Parts: sequence; C-alpha cells; structure tokens
Amino acid sequence: MEVSHNTICDLRAIFPRKISSIIHSILFMRSYRPIVWNIQINMYAKTHWIIFLSLVLLASVSPRTNPDVYAHVPSKPQAQTGISTIQTNDPIPKTAKDRKCDQECKIKTLIELKLKKELSESLVQNCKELAKDPVHCIKVGASILKAESNLGKNCKNYNCMGMWGGRIKYKSYEEGVNDWVIRYNKYWYKAPNSSFFYPSAGGKSPSRYCVSEISSNSDIWCPNWQKNAQSMWNQLNKAF
Repeated sequence: MEVSHNTICDLRAIFPRKISSIIHSILFMRSYRPIVWNIQINMYAKTHWIIFLSLVLLASVSPRTNPDVYAHVPSKPQAQTGISTIQTNDPIPKTAKDRKCDQECKIKTLIELKLKKELSESLVQNCKELAKDPVHCIKVGASILKAESNLGKNCKNYNCMGMWGGRIKYKSYEEGVNDWVIRYNKYWYKAPNSSFFYPSAGGKSPSRYCVSEISSNSDIWCPNWQKNAQSMWNQLNKAF
C-alpha cells in the first residue's frame, strides 16, 4: 500500500495532533520502509491495519479540545464582605484643638463675627508677631473689643480697646491695637476668662481693667460688659 504525501497532510488536518503524529509515523514506515521489510510485511500487515483502524475510530469519536476555551474563561467575582466606606484626607474635627486655622482663617472668623476688617487684620497680625500666646491674645483682644466698642463700631480717636477709659488718642487702628498687645504681654497674658477684666456683680476685677459700668449703674463691677466679652470668648473657643 502506497500513501502519498497529500494523504498524510489531509490526515493531519482531520485528526488531533498526537493521533496524526502516530498515523503519520505508521504511514511513513509503510511508504519508505527498507526493502528487507517487504519479506515480513504480510506478517505484520494485519496488525498494522488493526492499529490504524483503531486509531481512526478513536479519533472520530473523541471530542476535539480547544485550548482557547480555557484561556478566556472569566474568573468568578469574589463576594464582598462588609460595607465599603469612603475615606477622606480631612477628618471632621471634633474639638477646637483638632481644627487647623491659620492667620487668614482667624481674620475671616473675626470678620464673620462682625469685627471690623481693619481691626481683625491688625489684631491677628500683632498677636502673631508680638504675643507670647497668639491665639490667647486674639481671644482676649476680640473679647475686649466686643465689650468696649461693640467690635469697633464705637471707637473714639481709634481707641477701640478702652485704654485708660478712652482717654488715650491714637492715629490709627494699627497704633491702638499694637499698644494694647504690648501691654497684654506684660499684664494680661494669663487671663483665664473675661471676668479677669470685667467682674460680675459682687466680684472684683484682678486686672482693674473695668471698675465701673454705666449701663448697670455700678461703680464696682461690670456685669453687662462681662457678659458681652465672655460671649465673644466662647465663640472663638469653638472656632480655633
């Protein structure tokens, strides 16, 4: 039996690679075997044909394997456990100590609390440059501005802090605030609250900053101014 080269190529196209290789080997042996094998061909012809036909039968009934099927099988999504949360770089501050408020923020806060812009800028700048405790200085200064001049609305000769009962004259808001901050560093930097400057009814001012109040008809204490000053102090404690 002679097998042409075209027949071998056709078998490669029909059968899987491994089976085609085996069949090709058998056919190759039959097509190009040495002459000495022709003497024994009849002994093995039946065996070869049985093997050949068995392989053909197996190839015809075996399912063809497609490697691409396994290459593109999508992986199953993993089940999510728990609830995802959105994280941010700026956590919500819980206390005043957790908040970060720079110089611009402090000026903006004072303006929002109705302190005049010129006084807000001057107070923050002078406290930052001169005060032992700039934040405390701003809180004390703004509280006194609230009590003495209603946040700069009732100033005489730029004396909005009530220095010497309003008798000192200044040429600008900056000069008046600067003079107050210098005195703050000497006498008032340890003030715990507004009562240090404005005594409640029956109290006494440690600083002697206010010793009488017309609105309460008192020559000893300043309860109304104390209330106004402490209100501003409390608001600033919440802000920074």
